[in-house]
Amino acid sequence: MLSMVTKRQIINKQKPKYRKATKKGKTQILNALEETTGLTRGHLTLVLSGNYVYEKKIIKSGRGRKPVYGMPHKELLVEVWELLNYPSSRRLAASMEDVLDNLERRGHKTFEPKFKKEMVKLSHGTMDRLLKYNRKSLNLFGLSTTKPGSLLKNQIPIRRGTDWDDSRPGFVEIDLVAHCGSTTRGEYVNTLDCADISSGWTECYAIKNKARVHTLNAMKEIKKRLFFPLLGIDSDNGSEFINEHFFYYCKDNNLCFTRSRANHSNDSCYVEQKNWSVVRQNIGYERYEGDEAVDLLNQFYEKLRFVNNFFIPSQKLILKKRNGGKIYKKHDCATTPYRRLMLDPNVDELDKKALESTYLSLDLLQLREDMDKLLAKIKALSLR
Repeated sequence: MLSMVTKRQIINKQKPKYRKATKKGKTQILNALEETTGLTRGHLTLVLSGNYVYEKKIIKSGRGRKPVYGMPHKELLVEVWELLNYPSSRRLAASMEDVLDNLERRGHKTFEPKFKKEMVKLSHGTMDRLLKYNRKSLNLFGLSTTKPGSLLKNQIPIRRGTDWDDSRPGFVEIDLVAHCGSTTRGEYVNTLDCADISSGWTECYAIKNKARVHTLNAMKEIKKRLFFPLLGIDSDNGSEFINEHFFYYCKDNNLCFTRSRANHSNDSCYVEQKNWSVVRQNIGYERYEGDEAVDLLNQFYEKLRFVNNFFIPSQKLILKKRNGGKIYKKHDCATTPYRRLMLDPNVDELDKKALESTYLSLDLLQLREDMDKLLAKIKALSLR
């Protein structure tokens, strides 16, 4: 079967003969072309007489505007996404400018102004489309190791809205994350997770076991690392917190010490969220034991605190409304804990200068490389 291009070539060759031919000759040419091409006699007459001209068809590449973002944009997007440990697109969009600035400031990359501007303007919806086939998910769950503490329970009040000023940095929720693997038998490493409610600032510290002295020493170390005064501590009802050590430590340091309601895990929702996004996503659910694992974990957390607090944005719930069977939630714009503290009028100017100085001294790419090396050593010690 002849293609349309071939048919047009045959017809065009017959045009000069057709115009000079007699009526009988024209009839013969039309009969031959009709049989050869399969086109109608009326169409052939129009083309051969010159009343119809074949035009070169312009083939359009597609509908709509040309794509703005190409493969270089996606490659850099994936690199930044992996650098920040796979955050959501809204959080990734909020951190893009800070990350690119850090990579340039430390001499790891150089970006053309136009390209950098396009990367910063990437919307979270476009990021979702570009990262569609790169997303990974973890469906792992750990064991609960919280055992209720009965000593001094009546002296430590349940947290109420009047006890704390959640809009001011310094009021933190704490919890222990167990690295026990699939069994809670024996002695295993735990991580004390501490989350500031106002800014989202998170600190982690590994301890050998759940002994009260280790838990309290970890809290003291975390207090030294904070860039703002510690004002209050809220814990669950575990015996590692509800004891004389913690009670008198808070009393001697004028700290507001409260506890959550029994069997209400959502009372500690801020730190519970960080247990997953900060500890579990990085360390996982394997079992770890001994001093070597504790030392390596604390080296890792020393690097992680800079990446998590200075470069990874978080969102806070600002409105929750029920309409029949549906619950509508509204969150604020994604912002890093560092930016929240810098904008907070309650944070002292000297603390802000220390924060800014630390931020400018950080090398994000080097931090991630050091963390990957430490994580490989940590994983080698896992006992499952």
